[in-house]
Amino acid sequence: MKKLTIVLLCIILLTGAAACSTPTESQVVTPAAEYATIHFEVYSELYEFEAPQDMVVEVGTTPTLPFPEDAVPMDEHDDLAWFADQDLMVPYDTTRPVTADLTLYLYEVGKTYAVSYQGFEGWTVEGDYVYSYQYDGESKPLPTATRDGYSKGLYCPELNNHYVKVPTSAGKDLTFMPPKAIVYAIVYNSGIEGVSIAEIDNPNPTQYSEVGGVLTLLPATYGDNTSVRWVVRLRNAAKTFVVDGEEVTLRDNTAVTYLTYEMIRWGGFVLEAQWN
Repeated sequence: MKKLTIVLLCIILLTGAAACSTPTESQVVTPAAEYATIHFEVYSELYEFEAPQDMVVEVGTTPTLPFPEDAVPMDEHDDLAWFADQDLMVPYDTTRPVTADLTLYLYEVGKTYAVSYQGFEGWTVEGDYVYSYQYDGESKPLPTATRDGYSKGLYCPELNNHYVKVPTSAGKDLTFMPPKAIVYAIVYNSGIEGVSIAEIDNPNPTQYSEVGGVLTLLPATYGDNTSVRWVVRLRNAAKTFVVDGEEVTLRDNTAVTYLTYEMIRWGGFVLEAQWN
């Protein structure tokens, strides 16, 4: 009888403890909901409508974004979408839950822009021309342009850079031109002991960038003296160039009356004035 009483007492205590550990509905504390604000912006110069009002949503939800009924792009072939960045590079993922305040920007998806070319006279062009591209779409290779052995990506004045493929993130009509020549330095030596090149009158340029061009060298003067020639002082080994179909080799102490663009681009020498 004593054992039975003890067992019943234990069951009652355990049941009471379980009942005490389970909170009632009124005892459950629900965390306060968090909210975020979605701000909308529209490039009004492109569309004839205003941005929707700010939208307050619960954090963690995926709300349906408003879309103005009169949101018609200027080009009827374009589609509109919300972008998550002001540079219009990242379309907003509408399946992603909102986690914080954000601003969305309305713009075209897949907008087509024109590509044009100019100034390729005298250049050898290889490859297919690209005449249009879609914003953030496939980046197609541009043709290559070569002249007198010089080749580089095509120059785009709108972006002030050279490209071998269409920069599809530009978001504007683009013009491509032959490569802009790199400016190369020409180094001179006065040829007079103790006299720097800055102390003589040298009419020749210290920089050159004309692709395929020929620079005719003019004599320098120092006081009443006039130089009789320019010679090359090599910093590298001798090098041969083709000029008007003939080979011209620059060796140390070679007298020169001109420099071609290829020679200047090579740059393995210093021009030194010689005097009587």
